[in-house]
Amino acid sequence: MKSNVPVKNILRTARKIRFNLWLLEGEERVSKKYMSILFIGGGAEKIYLAELAFGGVHSESILGKGWIWNLRRIMKQMLADIVVVTNTGSLLYWYLSDGKEFYIPNWVQGEIVFSEALARMKTSSHLKSDLRRIRKNDFRFEITKSPSKYDEFYNTMYVPYISKAYGRTAHLMPYERMKELEGQSELMLVTRHGEPLAGQILVYEHDRVRCWSIGVKDGNHDYVKMGAQAALYWYEIQYLSDRGFKAMHVGVSRAFLRDGVLQFKNKWGMNMLRPTRKGLLLKPLRKSDGAMSFLENNPFIDYKDNKYVGIAFSEDCTSIVSLRSLCPPSLSTGLSKLKVYSNSGHEKNSSIPEKVENNIIISSTDALFRY
Repeated sequence: MKSNVPVKNILRTARKIRFNLWLLEGEERVSKKYMSILFIGGGAEKIYLAELAFGGVHSESILGKGWIWNLRRIMKQMLADIVVVTNTGSLLYWYLSDGKEFYIPNWVQGEIVFSEALARMKTSSHLKSDLRRIRKNDFRFEITKSPSKYDEFYNTMYVPYISKAYGRTAHLMPYERMKELEGQSELMLVTRHGEPLAGQILVYEHDRVRCWSIGVKDGNHDYVKMGAQAALYWYEIQYLSDRGFKAMHVGVSRAFLRDGVLQFKNKWGMNMLRPTRKGLLLKPLRKSDGAMSFLENNPFIDYKDNKYVGIAFSEDCTSIVSLRSLCPPSLSTGLSKLKVYSNSGHEKNSSIPEKVENNIIISSTDALFRY
């Protein structure tokens, strides 16, 4: 009997339950010790993780494909240091979970509440420094709805900046999508002596505004160092406040706590909203020097039970100084707690204030690794 199910639907379903199996190997980026990752899936997330782990210099080999019902057996049999499964949704995570893994969202959404940002400006040395640079370089702003200005922004700011900042993992907004939203948006440009150096599209969606698709002229990071990107946020807060808005949505960021974009937004007091739908399942297996260095140098966000928890690994977690150095300023980003895995486990120390310690869980790495 001839099936009425289109072949493309069958193939689409098969891709969701059958995964590429990759072995990534090389010197861990910081320690230069050997490390191996069994990566189940592929795409941009594999490239991004390889950059974090190996600095882009590594070898990778395709081991074949695995059906979803075989993944638990494959994970147990592999002698890799770490297993990562990409594009993990709630059902796949539930199937693979044994309590010794982490769910890292691909992206987390964020919002800056203006009253909180303005209060932070009075106490934050980083924001005070940004404001001094904005004044020193005489940055101004302009608002436009000119189609030709949108085109210039897209070609000379947005595409060069995103391409240089994210490299092979860049997700470029299609030009056609930008044109579709021109009618419900404005373009803010930061200028210096009349020359536009940075810009961002402000999209108005019902009762909120979304700061979308940032760009810097020619992708030149020198303008970022001068404060052009900070000037965008500062002028957006002022401009939108004057129009009656209380907050602005600032898009998505990677869920690794030392990611530059995430830290820039955190500096302004970003509150984390719900993550995007897919993420990475990360499961440590072997307590090698390379694996420990990777985990120590890349603290991340674990999302479980609708809560964000900061995850960090450290040899030393017995003082407030060492805890703060793990993932600054993690506890101000909407994390419910910071969980630190240490070789020594939890050792009570009087140098850690009770208020801080109540937000920190210290656990031993022994129960986490298989060997």
